[in-house]
Amino acid sequence: MNGKFGKASWFAKTMVVLALAFLLGLGLCGVSFVVASHGFQSKEEFGVDSIGIAGFSLIVMILSVLGLIVTIFVRVVTAISRSLSPNQEGSEPQTLLGDENDENKSK
Repeated sequence: MNGKFGKASWFAKTMVVLALAFLLGLGLCGVSFVVASHGFQSKEEFGVDSIGIAGFSLIVMILSVLGLIVTIFVRVVTAISRSLSPNQEGSEPQTLLGDENDENKSK
C-alpha cells in the first residue's frame, strides 16, 4: 500500500466507502422515484422494476448508515481508551505553538 491512499487511516477509508454507498443508495432511490413517476411498468420477466430498485436502494442506505454509526462509535471508543491509557505513546498533550521551555533553551 505505497500508493496515494496508503497512509490514510482505516477510519477515513471506511467512512469514504460507507458514504459513497449511502450516496449510491440515495441515487438509486431517485432513479426509482423518476421511474415510478413516469408510470413505467415492465411486463417482461427480467425488466426494470421500480419496486426492486427502491428496495435495493433502501437496503443499501440502511446498511451504510448503520455502518457509519458503528464506525463512528468504534472510533470514539478507541479515542477514549487511548486517552485514558497513559502507557501508550502519543498520549501526551500537544502544544500548538511549541513549549515555553524549548523557547528558553534556544535563547
